[in-house]
Amino acid sequence: MNDFFHWLKRWRQNYSLGYFANQHGILQRFLREQGNWEPHLSISRQAILSEVDRLKPKTVAIFGSGWLLDVPLKELIEQGIRVKLFDIAHPTKLVNKYKGVESIEFIDFDLTFGAVHEVKSFLQKPSSFKFELLIDNIKNTSSSNAFNYDLVVSINTLSQLHAPFIDAFENRKSLSKYSLVELIEAFQTLHIKSLPKGKSLLITELYEEILDLKSKLQSESPRVYINLTGFEKVNEWNWQFDTQSTYIDDFSVRKRVGAYRV
Repeated sequence: MNDFFHWLKRWRQNYSLGYFANQHGILQRFLREQGNWEPHLSISRQAILSEVDRLKPKTVAIFGSGWLLDVPLKELIEQGIRVKLFDIAHPTKLVNKYKGVESIEFIDFDLTFGAVHEVKSFLQKPSSFKFELLIDNIKNTSSSNAFNYDLVVSINTLSQLHAPFIDAFENRKSLSKYSLVELIEAFQTLHIKSLPKGKSLLITELYEEILDLKSKLQSESPRVYINLTGFEKVNEWNWQFDTQSTYIDDFSVRKRVGAYRV
């Protein structure tokens, strides 16, 4: 019974912070774009398999596993690799699908290391919220060496970890643009700290590009606010994220993606 109430509490939290809605939105966009997404997904899968060939891991952890669209799960299973899938909420359909596969484990995990609770507190009682305290808590979070796996892969988590926070603050116009950037930098630094050095692969959006109907670039905005030049870049490519103007009316969206050894 306690397990049920724990699950219900987590479900309500994830629902209120938009995680389920975000997962649903990603799947719907994938179904609309399929052919346009496939080159990006294929390159992502190959980047992971290349690291597997290089490191010969017995266990692989995937951060931000989501719908597993960019995870070469079949190949990992065939190689006898144990796969640990980390996300704050997993699609029930996938959990049921792989329920009997012993080499796969779905792990509910908050990759903000508890900071997500601060958003809930802000939404419930914004008058008592202290931005400086949130920043200090994130910076002082000890995430180093938290994961001891042969290979850790972070997939599009670095640019998304802060999303529920930014949405909450922007909707209430409670923080300046400078403070929002400071918050993003803090979360991204925290995430990098959590990746074991020498055995991690970071796959992340780098820029978001807005194009008009003639495919002419109209604007570009960064998706990563921290310096990645200290890491080895193994590939960089374009992701045709939205070609049907459902993300922004009358515009298409292209993302620049990079893969790095951490």
